[in-house]
Order: sequence, then C-alpha cells, then structure tokens
Amino acid sequence: MNKDVYIRADANDVIATGHVMRCLSIAEQLRKNNVNVTFVTADNNACDIIRDRKFQVDILNSTWNNLDKEIGNMKKYLIKNQVKLLVVDSYYITENYLNVLSEYTKIIYIDDLKKFEYNVSAVICDNPFASASDYIKMYKNIKCPELLIGGRYAPLRDEFSYQPYVVRDEVEKILITTGGTDAFNITGKLIFELEKDSKYKNTEIHAIVGRFNQHKKELVELQEKNPNVFLHENVNNISYWMRTCDIAVSAGGTTLYELCSCRAPVEFF
Repeated sequence: MNKDVYIRADANDVIATGHVMRCLSIAEQLRKNNVNVTFVTADNNACDIIRDRKFQVDILNSTWNNLDKEIGNMKKYLIKNQVKLLVVDSYYITENYLNVLSEYTKIIYIDDLKKFEYNVSAVICDNPFASASDYIKMYKNIKCPELLIGGRYAPLRDEFSYQPYVVRDEVEKILITTGGTDAFNITGKLIFELEKDSKYKNTEIHAIVGRFNQHKKELVELQEKNPNVFLHENVNNISYWMRTCDIAVSAGGTTLYELCSCRAPVEFF
C-alpha cells in the first residue's frame, strides 16, 4: 500500500460537509495502517474540520465548483509532491479533469452519480442499489476500472462498530439530523410541527446542527421557547445520540448507514 495518500475534497455552506466527512472516515482507517494522508481543498472552508482530526490540508486557491480551472495548479501540485495515489470526491469532476490528471497519478474516484466513463484506477460507490454491472455497461471507450460497489463499501468510523441498542416501549427522545447546511431549515420546521402535536409534549427533541447551518439563530430561538428541545453543535460523537434516541429523522447519505449501524429506527427524506 502507498505510504502517502492524497484526498481531493471540499466542504462549504452550499455542498455541506458530506464529501469531506466520508473521506475523513477513510483517512482515519488509512492512518491506522501507517499511511500518511493529506487533504487537498479548493479553499479554506473545510480546513477546521480536517485539522480537528489532525490531518494536513493543502489549499489550491481554486474554485470548488469548476475543477477544470484548477487542472494546471493540480498538475504542478501532483508533480511537486510526487503524488502516487489521489482519492477524489467531488460532483464537479469532468472527463477532462480525470483524463489529464490520470497521466500524473493513480486516481480513485468516490462516486454517487455514474455520470460518464471515469478514467481512473478504481471507483467506489456505496449506493446499496447500485451494481457493478451498471458501471460495466457504461464503459465502451476506455478500460473499466476496478469497481467497489455497494453498501459494504460505506466508509464508517469506528464509533459505529456494534454496540447493543435499547428499544423502549414509548418514544422518549427523537433525533433530527438534516446535514451540514439545511438550506430550507427542515430542522426548524420539524421541531415546530412536533411541538404543536400534544402527543409529543413530553418527548425530548435532539437536533444536530451542522457546521454550515444557515438557520442557527432561528433554532436557538426555538430552543429557548421549548424546554424539550436540545441543540447539539460540533458533535464529535454522533453515534452516542443515535443510540440514545428512540427514533431518528434524517437526510439521506452516509448518515443513513450510520443510523443503521446503530440500529436506530429512521425516517428519511
């Protein structure tokens, strides 16, 4: 295994933190195997998240949603750092981006969208409904890469290893987790509706507030008015709340795998 791995991913108030968080899960496992991991980002938005986990991050000063514009700088970066393996996790990659950079390093792409023939060494897709045959059919002009497809490839942290889950007869605590940004304030709307319903008057509502949540002020106001509402920011042990609460309302993505590993009943949107 390469002793140095580089990961290209971004996070901000538009795309939230999902790409970086799942890459951090991969990075932590690599570190356990004595692999040095360096993150490469377009800007400094994700730096605190990454450095909190004690990983180095290098900033390209590029545009996160137009990766073709960074190709020149990325080529120089790959050559300067003698990068042998680059993991890329971005919805904004293009065929040109991968075609050019694959000439300089081995690339592993973390995919969700199956957009085109990825000119890479390997593709990882943890969608439980995807299959390798879907990708094989897509490849007509270039060699199909190694395929790591399906839910067993979901990158989960050690905190989601098996622990017993207590099932109560009554719902006493509800967990709400809507991702890193929650642009439409789904959390606030859910809290408002739950508080209106008399059958939840004695139920605790625990809401995870993402780093880039744009409605923190409104959520704090809701918390101040409702003694059963609890907000949790900068959570480093979200598995604790997943196991503590009796049911969860969640956005999609890797969080669903985390909830399943905690054996928490979940409703997602």
